[in-house]
Amino acid sequence: MPTPKVVLDTNVFVSAVLAKGPSSVLLERWKAGKFTLLFSPVIFDEYFEVIARPKFDQQERDIRALAELLAERAVALTPRLKIDVCKEDPDDNKFLECAVAGAADFIVSGDQHLLRLKEYQGIKIVTIKEFFQALE
Repeated sequence: MPTPKVVLDTNVFVSAVLAKGPSSVLLERWKAGKFTLLFSPVIFDEYFEVIARPKFDQQERDIRALAELLAERAVALTPRLKIDVCKEDPDDNKFLECAVAGAADFIVSGDQHLLRLKEYQGIKIVTIKEFFQALE
């Protein structure tokens, strides 16, 4: 199997950065080249707006280093297609737009609006646990 292309929803990305446990393993696997991370400017902005919130108590230099890592090692895309599939939470459509633009294999999410879809245009929408199983 070629290296899968993956979009992480914001909660998964933030958990991978801040938490210990299964979600933190996600970033290690990405850094080890087990998958290619895709993001759009809108997703990038949301990742770092959330991580920079005072409640997470992150140092500015650590946030900057993470942003630089993403810019260097992940694939930035500018989706051209507007998607309107997640009616309950239209904000989630940006993950579908990015995944379609990058011909992603997976969207990894904890969001029920996305997970309920299970798949979109051949892109599997899975939890972290399901993604790890698919990588095995």
